[in-house]
Amino acid sequence: MPSPNLTAPLTTLAQALHTGALTAHELTEATLQQIQATQPYEAYLYVNRAPALAWAQQCDATRARGAMTGCLAGLPIALKDNLVTQEMPTTCGSRLLAGYQAPYDATVVTRLRDAGAVLVGKTALDEFAMGSTSQSCATSAPKNPWDAARVPGGSSGGSAIAVATGAAAAALGSDTGGSVRQPAAFCGVVGLKPTYGRLSRFGLVAFASSFDQVGILSRYVADVEPVLLALAGPDPCDTTTHAAPVFSPSPSFPLHLADCRIGVLPEAWLQGVEPELQQTLERTREELAAHGATCVPVTLPPPREALTAYQALSAVEAMSNLARYDGLRYGCAKALTQPFDARVSQTRAEFGNEAKCRLLWGSFLLTDPAGHELLCRARAVWRQVHDAYRTLLAEVTLVLLPVTPSVAFPRLDTPPDTLANADLFTVGASLAGLPAISVPRGLNAQGLPLAVQLVGRTFDEATLLRVAQHVEQPCHWSERSAAELL
Repeated sequence: MPSPNLTAPLTTLAQALHTGALTAHELTEATLQQIQATQPYEAYLYVNRAPALAWAQQCDATRARGAMTGCLAGLPIALKDNLVTQEMPTTCGSRLLAGYQAPYDATVVTRLRDAGAVLVGKTALDEFAMGSTSQSCATSAPKNPWDAARVPGGSSGGSAIAVATGAAAAALGSDTGGSVRQPAAFCGVVGLKPTYGRLSRFGLVAFASSFDQVGILSRYVADVEPVLLALAGPDPCDTTTHAAPVFSPSPSFPLHLADCRIGVLPEAWLQGVEPELQQTLERTREELAAHGATCVPVTLPPPREALTAYQALSAVEAMSNLARYDGLRYGCAKALTQPFDARVSQTRAEFGNEAKCRLLWGSFLLTDPAGHELLCRARAVWRQVHDAYRTLLAEVTLVLLPVTPSVAFPRLDTPPDTLANADLFTVGASLAGLPAISVPRGLNAQGLPLAVQLVGRTFDEATLLRVAQHVEQPCHWSERSAAELL
């Protein structure tokens, strides 16, 4: 039997599994081989080979008996390494958690298993999800699959690489200020941040709890839907989850968008955005209008204010959440059974520079009078941004935005302002708790992915996906030899 097309849509792979044209074991084995073939991109921190193959065989046996299987049965899914799992280590890309084995699964992991998904491994990330490049990972240096000299984005860079290269049919990430949408844009895949509260955060290692949200990465917009349906819903372990009804599956959408009003921001709001990305936004607006949507000019608070507020608020929450990792009392179960002196010697690892900078900033904001004044201002801006988005989305269906000011930037010698602006256009939806999606829009003249962002109404992911399907232009990555990556 020929090898499966690993860059085919998830829905196509699911249909092949359903009809028997492909077995889960064949698909999983091919995916594991692809993980090995694309190892120079350093997408994975841990590969779950033996358990994944065993689960795939179980899926095939269940299907052969004619028993009911889940909507993701046999499909290889990757997990960002800040989602805790019993059968795989969870390190959050930090030496502090080297070898840590959680005693339970995150709720979204449990729901993936219930849906029959094959969990093939844990993907690389910025340490504790703090960063926009994935380069602060303590044990890996992920590379953009379109140009290995450039970053894949962060912090869910490993998940984006895995999906782009066919090393997973889909992947989970986490989005605090743009950490699913930005790497999706840089790697040419789809990245959805659902409404805050749509997916459970139980078992997601916390960075900034007020903004953290599990997100989904896939190669096509239609592939997001079955994963979202499998994961969404209230969770008694997470009181922030909401009982809002999950939208019904809609395998095909009408082409007409006459009922949609798309908010478009003025050129002055887009200062600093590369010309080719501004052209991509304009082309997207024209296509939406051609499908029948009404595009109207809108205004929002300046993105710079939202970014500054987010940086302050997330640093304060990170300072609180990460205080438990003091390098002495926290460790894996094996370490805790050893004598105290031995534990001290084994826990000398520290936070990396990116995490340290954010924690120090958070400490200043919490303890210094001047910092407290800044924090109060940040909270006021948070409320202004939240209210502005909610007011605007009472008048329009969606807002069209850039994902980032630039395409993927170089891994080395990146100007500080480029790094500082990486989340400029993604933090607004995070502060407002709204669903947002990064949609691929083909490649630029250098062969790098282009993307746009759509922000929707609370718990209206259905409309967000419906509109996104009209404008997506998938980026078809083709495998290159490992020698070209080095």
